Amino acid sequence: MYNEFFGLKEKPFNLTPSPRFIYMSEGHREAMALLTYGVTERKGFILLTGEVGTGKTTLVHNLISNLDSSVEHVYLVNPLLTTEEFMDFLAFSTFKKRIHFRSKADFLLEFQEYLNDCFQHQRIFILIIDEAHKLSFELLEEIRLLSNMESAEEKLINIFLVGQPELNDILNSPNGRATLQRIGVRYDIPPLNLKETGEYLEKRLSIAGAPRKGEIFQKDAVETLYRCSQGLPRTINILADNAMLLAYSQNRKTIAAPMIEEAFKSMSLEGSFLQENRPSPQPIEIEEEEETPVIQTGHIMRWKGWALISLMAIVLALVLIFFVPSLTNHLPSRHYNKAPVPSADEAKKDTASTEKNSSAGEGTASKQAIHISQQGDHPGAEATETITHGESLKNLAVIVSEQDAGSKSTVAKKGDTLSDLAIKVYGVAGDDEISLLKKHNPDIKDVNLIEVGQKISFPTYTILIRTYNSVEKADYLCQQLKNDGFEANVASSGPGDAAGSFKVTVGAFKNKNEAASFATKNLEGKHYNMPD
Repeated sequence: MYNEFFGLKEKPFNLTPSPRFIYMSEGHREAMALLTYGVTERKGFILLTGEVGTGKTTLVHNLISNLDSSVEHVYLVNPLLTTEEFMDFLAFSTFKKRIHFRSKADFLLEFQEYLNDCFQHQRIFILIIDEAHKLSFELLEEIRLLSNMESAEEKLINIFLVGQPELNDILNSPNGRATLQRIGVRYDIPPLNLKETGEYLEKRLSIAGAPRKGEIFQKDAVETLYRCSQGLPRTINILADNAMLLAYSQNRKTIAAPMIEEAFKSMSLEGSFLQENRPSPQPIEIEEEEETPVIQTGHIMRWKGWALISLMAIVLALVLIFFVPSLTNHLPSRHYNKAPVPSADEAKKDTASTEKNSSAGEGTASKQAIHISQQGDHPGAEATETITHGESLKNLAVIVSEQDAGSKSTVAKKGDTLSDLAIKVYGVAGDDEISLLKKHNPDIKDVNLIEVGQKISFPTYTILIRTYNSVEKADYLCQQLKNDGFEANVASSGPGDAAGSFKVTVGAFKNKNEAASFATKNLEGKHYNMPD
């Protein structure tokens, strides 16, 4: 619809995994190199994982399109099969004709003879299973046993398992450990960073026939697109496509940040993964003379002259100003390391100073507290526990915070209880741990009775190093921390944060004490020179 308007020959942001449109970020190049290495060196089992929409299937299609005639392959895109159905599919795909063997033994004899023939004629055979996190344990075991087909020197079959991060949980479970031990090469595809997001857009636009580079998406639009999409290529495609359609409908040749926000809001259906992974969009500043004011109360709400809505917004603002701080001051605080207990006013002052330094990205405090934040039972409530340290980090504010559940998960097996799983993950199963798991797994009604196969999510803790308004500064500090050997990441603003902020975090810890201890021993006193 908008192709002619923007001077394009075809749509640049289709969701089909076309190798022609592939953009090879650093992470994708590493993944492709490992896949190619797995093929040429006959490494047997290869594991490729990545979040939804990171480009796993596109990489597989790119690999297949570059295979030469010496490589035979079978590509299974839907592994929700019984073992009998899987054997039939493998037979049909391998022998290129519909053969239904009378027994599994007959098929295995024929299949092994075929693999031996491939080896003798220096041909390589690979079995690629997409969406492998959907595999049943029974079928996963059958696939593992196929890998036993080998000569004295080489593997006769290479098996590529491609799936979402849940596949790691399956392989780490008792039923999957035998397969895990067979995996010779593994890689997890990271999302794109800000620079790669811009390059990704330009690459697809260029292939689609864009006449000039960098003229459709403005710089602020690229930054907002990165923040809203979390760097996931599929989400970038959806947002970019909707933004271009919106620009076309408004007869605009360039796309600015508000259009990306509008596209994002149109996608953020109730309960969707976008709302879970991304906070409310960045507010759009409106001048006083504009007819359509913007009121931000956790999400952007537009109104046109309705006095009643204005009054409700004022009342809500007064409640937030006077009631919430009072509520927070009466929440209980616990203290560690026999640290002095700060007064409520001192705690507010210290928190305000920390937030100011974090937002500005500069300044040094002589004393610095590490805060452990945990969500309250209702919106607006937050309980705070304080650990006071002697010397502060230079130019860094350190906060230990609970992330959304789902960073770690496991699948319950027969006989598991919530206490057993808590001890396995956290090393302890006290009331706090059980309450936390019940909060993040509302389907659990009885802690002593968990359904077999039920997925249990475990919230983890990270150390929040600093919050910036500029994603470039966040990426810069993240890279410095990685260079020093820390597991650092950049995350966009979360609920309750200033819109457009970017957090630099370190680590993923199973409890508050472990995170705080790591911060004290390894991060305190660190200094990094940030760019202007």
